Formats: sequence, C-alpha cells, structure tokens
Amino acid sequence: MVKNRRGVKPVFLGLGLALCAATMSGCASAPIDMRGVQEGGAIAGQMELRSAANALADRLDQAGWTVSATPAEATRSFFDRLIGGADADEAEPQEDPVALYLALAETAEAVSVDISDLVSETNALATQALGVASSDQALGAQTLADDLAAVERSLGAVRRATGFFEAVLAQGDWDAAAPYALEARLESLRAAQTRLAASADVLAERRWAARSGLFG
Repeated sequence: MVKNRRGVKPVFLGLGLALCAATMSGCASAPIDMRGVQEGGAIAGQMELRSAANALADRLDQAGWTVSATPAEATRSFFDRLIGGADADEAEPQEDPVALYLALAETAEAVSVDISDLVSETNALATQALGVASSDQALGAQTLADDLAAVERSLGAVRRATGFFEAVLAQGDWDAAAPYALEARLESLRAAQTRLAASADVLAERRWAARSGLFG
C-alpha cells in the first residue's frame, strides 16, 4: 500500500482504480505519475470528456426526456412564482411529456432506437471518464473537479431519461411482444447508467487523491 509523507493510505483510490480495471478494458496500464498535484491546464482528454458530457446533458434536456423538472426548469419556475405569485404556474396547464413523446414516436421500434442510442452514448461517456480517471499524467484537483461536475450533470440527465422511458413503457399502448423488448432495452440503459455513476465515483477518488497530495 502506497503512503504519502503523512502516512495517509489511499484506500479509496485503490478501490477506484480496481473498479476502473474491472469495468474498462482500455484503462491505461502504465503506472500513475507520482509527481504530486500540479494545478495546470486540462489535458486534451479532459476537454473532450467535458464536451461530450455537456453535449449529452444538453441533448437530453432539449429532448424533454424527463418526468420531473430539470434544474434549469426548476429555477425558472421558482422565479416565475417569485415574480408572478403562487398561482403563476397554474395559468397554463403543463402538457404530459410522456404523452407528447408517445404521440410522436408512434411505434415501439422508434422508442427502442432512442433508448439504444442513449445506451451507446452513456457507455461511451463512462469509458471517457474512466480513461481520464486512470490517466498516467499529472492532473490537478481543480481540473478533475471540473471533469466531475460535467459527468455528474450528464448522469443526472441520464437518470431523468431512464425514469422517463420507464414511464413511456408503462403508459404506451403496446402490442403483446413490445413491452418485453422495451424492458430489455431499459435494462441495458440502467446498466449504462450504473457504469456512468461508477466512473463518476472513480473521478471523485482521483480528485480526492490530488487534493490530498498523493498524486496528481
């Protein structure tokens, strides 16, 4: 077990890197750079990770794949009530996003394609996050905090989308076989969401190590 000069054992980091090795075959095999924390600029992989994470979150928010308010919508609603009074939200009834989606999607195949695309994007983002977390380059705590914020934002959007598609499955007027196929797609989405959450945990552990002076 590696110790820093103060004798602190990086237990959490070891667990995180073990998780990285178990969940991503592309983790770097080279040893982690032990030069300590250096608050330099982000490396290319970090910028790509943030761009991909924010793009996914933006796409899901714009698609409206949520049965609850997004953070931005919740903020707007708060200020609307603050300015217009308690009844400001009641002036216009809110349309059911699930019903609107079902009216546009029309077929179980269209829903399946949307879920499959989201699974692919979520898994790809998890792979990018694990790649940054296992990088052998020195990474500063602040740049890792920025990475983590972007990944957690996308994770929140994926979680909302998962709940949305669960509601789609429950409310849709499907033929006999469709619910089974869609449930299988949803299981893949839940697994991808879990993998993205795990990658965020590993990033958090890498940031903790950088802040603790174990390595950057």
